[in-house]
Amino acid sequence: MAAKDTLKKSRLARLSAFGGVVAGVAGDAVGAVRVARRTGLAAEIAFHQRVASRLLESFGEMRGLPMKFGQMLSYVDDMVPKEFRDIYRQTLSGLRVHAEPMSWETMARVIEAEFGRPPEAVFEAIDQTPIAAASIGQVYRARFLGRDVAVKVQYPGVSEAIESDMKNAEALMSTLSKLIPKSDVRTSMDDIASRLREECDYTIEGQNQRDFSEAWRADPEIHIPEVLEARPRVLITELCEGDEWEPMLARSNQEVRSRYGQILARFVFHSLHIHGMFNADPHPGNYAFRSDGGINFFDFGCVQRFTRQDVLAFEEVQEAALRGERGAPLRARIGAVYGIPSSLDDELWGVVEEYVLLGFEPILMPQPYRYGPDYTQRLGDYVLRAKLVAAKKIRKTGLWDAKRPGVVFLHRINYGVASLLARLEAEVDWGRIVEEARARTACTVDAAGGVQG
Repeated sequence: MAAKDTLKKSRLARLSAFGGVVAGVAGDAVGAVRVARRTGLAAEIAFHQRVASRLLESFGEMRGLPMKFGQMLSYVDDMVPKEFRDIYRQTLSGLRVHAEPMSWETMARVIEAEFGRPPEAVFEAIDQTPIAAASIGQVYRARFLGRDVAVKVQYPGVSEAIESDMKNAEALMSTLSKLIPKSDVRTSMDDIASRLREECDYTIEGQNQRDFSEAWRADPEIHIPEVLEARPRVLITELCEGDEWEPMLARSNQEVRSRYGQILARFVFHSLHIHGMFNADPHPGNYAFRSDGGINFFDFGCVQRFTRQDVLAFEEVQEAALRGERGAPLRARIGAVYGIPSSLDDELWGVVEEYVLLGFEPILMPQPYRYGPDYTQRLGDYVLRAKLVAAKKIRKTGLWDAKRPGVVFLHRINYGVASLLARLEAEVDWGRIVEEARARTACTVDAAGGVQG
């Protein structure tokens, strides 16, 4: 990929960029179909390899919403047919932290605009080569107030580009569905788009990160970098390092992987149950795995917060499932928590109930339980089944509206975190992790029934 110092920002320009990708892939597909008649799966594999490579180049150049979606394709198992999953995982993994960066001169102007003075007047020293580049900005190593820091700088024009992407969302979803048949595009794109506006304001991210850092300050295995300065387009934090996802997998035996999986799950469930917060962007580029067995957690631009009532209601669903409650009583709890309309008939409710119970499988089954790709594949199959049944039964429903916090939360837990734990093949007593979180929640519920962060 060649470095680009300007982003296409208008609706027409970004839609045209996607059109170019589709045209190229469509022409390739015609030839692939002809060859596939003679060679079968081999031609399909070669076709998807070319599609993944084109998406890597195009998404990397466009940044914003397309790049965010590409990151999800690289790790969320259910979004791509399993026979082609490794192709997209390996090819698009470069979008997580190693996208082609913009030039230093371009990014330095952003720093100067935010601070009112050039970078050399803000920092004691700054390395002009970025250590990471992703969907909204890139990160530099620097010295600030006598400390080694990471400086996250937003791409110029990315906010406008994202606004254009949101206005083009319907066309983008149609395009992606053609490029990758059977991918779960609509729900994921709605989910991403609803959060990206917040991610474009680093002052929001800075406050989110401060809250998580304070919540986990005393934990030896979980570390969130301290925030030193937050401006709308520049975020300065403590520099924390460790292995990226793929090197960690390469060096780790199964015992170490399971330990990392336990820490990831503890971070997710304890953050939710105890502190009423969920970091809703669980992709592999947001973690650094330390040699001492701990994990550094990054990127808090996409955070879902829950009220005390939300947390306690979700726990009621878990507890009901654990004690064997099924049918109408459990469905009533599910409907209340996830905003599912009461008008669904028995067939569709049956699918929804089975899906929710499948989401709880890691804590319902005998412990320890091992995550694996078969589990995430079943989650994906249930989503498809539910959509097919819903399409037959009802024309308009709020059930799959990704803007509903409960549904967004369930989607992120089941797909994002489960996909990571499946890659780790982590085997842990997950029920114990959840029980510990609920026990600590009970200790922090005040007289009004609230969760204290």
